[in-house]
Amino acid sequence: MKTKWMKAFRTLTNSSPSSSSSKSERREQRSSNVSATVAAGNQEGQRHVFQENTYKKITPCDVCSQVLRGHSRQGWKCRLCKINVHADCKSGVGRCLPKSRLLRRQKSSSELE
Repeated sequence: MKTKWMKAFRTLTNSSPSSSSSKSERREQRSSNVSATVAAGNQEGQRHVFQENTYKKITPCDVCSQVLRGHSRQGWKCRLCKINVHADCKSGVGRCLPKSRLLRRQKSSSELE
C-alpha cells in the first residue's frame, strides 16, 4: 500500500514542471470549446450551454420566477446568456441571447489607485 502512494507521489513531483504548461493548454482548450459552442449556437438558433450551479444568494428562476431552493446545486445557469433555471424549467427556456463581454464595467484610473 505504501509503495502505491510513493509511486503516485513521484509521478506528481516529476510531472509538475509540465503541469503548468498543461494548465495553460487546458485553459486555451476550454476557451476554444466555449467559442466553438458560441459559433455553433449562432448557426443552430442559439442553444443554451447549461451548467449546474450553486448560488450564494437567493436567486429566482428566470422561467417560473420561483426561488431556486436547496443548499447546493440549486439550479442551472447558461454559460453564454447567464440565465438561471430549475432543472424542470430547462425545457421551457427560449433561445439563447449571449451577453457581450464588452459590456462589462471597466475600472477607471481613479478607481485603481
